[in-house]
Amino acid sequence: MEIISIIVGIVIGYFLNGFFPNYINEKGKNLATKEDIGKITEIVETIKKDNAELLELQKAKHQLRMAAIDKRLETHQQAFSFLRKLNSPHLSKEQSENMYWEIFEWWTNHCLYLEPEASKAFTLAIDAIRHHPDALASAKIDHDKERGIRLVIENAERITNGFRVIQESIQLPAISDIQLNLLTSGEKS
Repeated sequence: MEIISIIVGIVIGYFLNGFFPNYINEKGKNLATKEDIGKITEIVETIKKDNAELLELQKAKHQLRMAAIDKRLETHQQAFSFLRKLNSPHLSKEQSENMYWEIFEWWTNHCLYLEPEASKAFTLAIDAIRHHPDALASAKIDHDKERGIRLVIENAERITNGFRVIQESIQLPAISDIQLNLLTSGEKS
């Protein structure tokens, strides 16, 4: 009976020696895998949360931009129109000066709707238009003719640049002939 106990003890020992360490190793691997999966899941969830917050912020900015798009288009059109009116050769110096201050006041109330480059070009252009008669007069004076001509050229460039920048800053995509036909026929593209 003792021999049987010894044999049973040896078999159990071999079994435990072969199986138990493998079992413990496998359990350890599973536990490590669960911990790794937990950490990875936590990182993924943090990234998802951060991305969702960024997306919401972008949506809010986009909605604000879209809400102001009509006002921005209108403001750019008004700025262009004001340049045309102020640049009229039919205005007297007094009319031009009065209109300048009205337009400058308008700009003060609407400048945030203009693209930054358009706003700068607009103010430079209205200032150039305001001083253009003086520049022309300087160009006619013999002793200051060169400076006057330079001022006339610089003013003309600022005025032209004002028109160009305002037009370019609000460029809208062209409507193709197909889209135009669809729009006029009442169909959707």
